[in-house]
Amino acid sequence: MNRNDFLQMIESSGPSDRATIGEVNELISIFPYIQSAYLLLLKGLQNTADVKFENQLRISAMHIADREVLYYFLKRTPEEK
Repeated sequence: MNRNDFLQMIESSGPSDRATIGEVNELISIFPYIQSAYLLLLKGLQNTADVKFENQLRISAMHIADREVLYYFLKRTPEEK
């Protein structure tokens, strides 16, 4: 994953397939303090209706400083930008 792909996922509705979610998860394992990567991971799990979403939400909430941003990012639909 390069920087442009990462920025494009932030601007769009997040990752939409499991391969991209795996890349974001790998990015988190390399750089564990990137809050936006945790946001993208959660949005990807939510988009794919993954069963790991609730557990990952509890873990990621500790790494994200502004929970209001987390809330609105997860509630955002693709039409809203």
